[in-house]
Amino acid sequence: MLIRRIYLSIAFFLSVLLALTECAHYPVAPTLNPPLSNAQKNAIFERMRTEINSYLGVPYRIGGLSMKGMDCSGLVWRVYHDAAGIELPRSSNNMHLIGESVQYGKWNFGDLLFFSINDKKITHVGIYIGANRFVHVSISDGTIISSLEEPYYEMSYKGARRIIR
Repeated sequence: MLIRRIYLSIAFFLSVLLALTECAHYPVAPTLNPPLSNAQKNAIFERMRTEINSYLGVPYRIGGLSMKGMDCSGLVWRVYHDAAGIELPRSSNNMHLIGESVQYGKWNFGDLLFFSINDKKITHVGIYIGANRFVHVSISDGTIISSLEEPYYEMSYKGARRIIR
């Protein structure tokens, strides 16, 4: 009986400890990164281009973060993490809460573009690559480059955020 009480006490203690560490586990959304020099930005953008090109054609997979498959926020997370060492939130809706707002049409390479089919929540994200084009993950086509001039993206565009400044 005494041994059982000791085990239960230890189990309770470990449960409380685990619960407390889980609360601390979730990172706070990153604040704006300090401005970088043009040389620093160019080096990051070159690494981002390489990362983006390596993921073109990777199929859609909800929650995925690998060459086997990824979703839209997984692509953005992976490119920023691997090319710039920046830890973004894992969902497009939470990504929309960070960085610096960018006016429509004033996008720079690397800006995050957000879309939604309803007004309640951001449901899609991509990375602006220039010339009114962005890379993203389509459910049907996987990782692709699309034009912002396509009616669907014009209609569902909800904003842009700049992470690298």
